[in-house]
Amino acid sequence: MVTGISNPDDEYPQGQTAHDTFWDFMGSNPETTHMAMWIMTDRAIPKNYRTMEGFGVHTYRFVNKDVVAHFVKFHIKPVLGVHPLIWDEAQKLGEDADFHRSDLWTNIKMGNYPEYELAVQDVEESTVTKSSPAVSLQNTNFVADTLKVTVFLAEGFLGSDVDSLIKQWTEAGMHPVIVSDNFGEVSSSEGYTYKVDQSFLTGSPLSYEGVYLVGGSEANDYFYHQARKFIREMYKHFKPIS
Repeated sequence: MVTGISNPDDEYPQGQTAHDTFWDFMGSNPETTHMAMWIMTDRAIPKNYRTMEGFGVHTYRFVNKDVVAHFVKFHIKPVLGVHPLIWDEAQKLGEDADFHRSDLWTNIKMGNYPEYELAVQDVEESTVTKSSPAVSLQNTNFVADTLKVTVFLAEGFLGSDVDSLIKQWTEAGMHPVIVSDNFGEVSSSEGYTYKVDQSFLTGSPLSYEGVYLVGGSEANDYFYHQARKFIREMYKHFKPIS
């Protein structure tokens, strides 16, 4: 639900998901593909709550008394059937933000109570994992290969720790990107030197999978101000911060 709310700094947009936070989450989590396809159809603009179906986001794993596992998903089916609005109808009715709530309460007062059926979809785990091994986490390899991580360095940083970590990342296939307040080179107190790949003004927070804030003994207020702005944006998009 966090991805569907307005941005914390400007409270924009209101009541919709047409902003970077939502789509960054969807793009980073391929398991949301079904949901993305679902909300792009007419079913995402229901005629009313009484004709809108729903389903649980999560797929559960149930194990019976015989220790046989099943993947289970719950669905809510409206007895009246599924009825969406056409685009022109949605544009006109959308002028009243309380339309769906009003329709629901009006029909309840008239005795037209909403009615739904709870449906259960299940499939035996062994059937799925046998036909599609990728579904099983046992066959999933978690690797850091190709990940881009930004490292914030300022003059006088602790070089030995940073150098060791960057070497480990590089050997694992990751791509450390050095970001500072100015281009050129940045040096540690022990003599380690790194070329600055991006400045705070030229780098984009959304280009990296995570951030490692190191700083340095000679970092000024401008460095930390820009670093905070950078990190705040990454935090909004669920990026790891260290």
